[in-house]
Amino acid sequence: MGNTLFLNGKVYTPSGWAEALLTNGQTIAAVGAASDLALMAGDAERVDLGGRLMLPGLIDGHMHFLSFALSLEQADLTGSRSAGEVRDRVRTFINRERPAPGEWITGRGWNHELFDDGRIFERGDLDDLAPANPMVLTRVCGHVAVLNSAALKQLGITGDTRFAGGVVDLDEGGEPTGVLRETAVSWVRSQKPVPDRVRLRQLAARAGAAAAAFGLTSLHSDDLGPAGDDWRAVYDLYSGLD
Repeated sequence: MGNTLFLNGKVYTPSGWAEALLTNGQTIAAVGAASDLALMAGDAERVDLGGRLMLPGLIDGHMHFLSFALSLEQADLTGSRSAGEVRDRVRTFINRERPAPGEWITGRGWNHELFDDGRIFERGDLDDLAPANPMVLTRVCGHVAVLNSAALKQLGITGDTRFAGGVVDLDEGGEPTGVLRETAVSWVRSQKPVPDRVRLRQLAARAGAAAAAFGLTSLHSDDLGPAGDDWRAVYDLYSGLD
């Protein structure tokens, strides 16, 4: 990467505002007045910022990077206004991603308090969407989830299943409605397949591009969850990144 001179912008620095910024490869060489940097730039490529704002790269001090990566492959249910809208979004996700039979379908972000009727949907609302696929849709808080019948069957959850600190909602007949709460949700997450090392690298690449698009250039992350207990896989992943 050669030298680049960014001009005609609003360049923010901790010590104040500047007009221009000059880079040498991937290193910031100088920040200051456009006239001064133009003298230093020589044959550097010129980029006209058109009055736009240029900020230093942002640093996220606490995130779960691989969980974020996995979320990019989930149905986004944020802001849904009804169980019907949740169904529509999941159906669109399935049509786009084409999961193989038996592959887990996941979604997150629904909030029944935004629904017109305030009702938490149940497995009966989900079963026809993908009968051959286990499905878990997690509430925005992460403490409540709804599973379809395929997921309940695969995980062996029945009316007699109990979780310390968790709840399996039952219908009048004593059968699971598909709604799980607290530690029951955590247990379900622990039962889903853990990505192998190749998949972890693919996830990191996708999430890295998404993070960069938000302006994040550095981050601190806790990632043991998505990789199970294999801390070495996480260490090797980050050690091998470019």
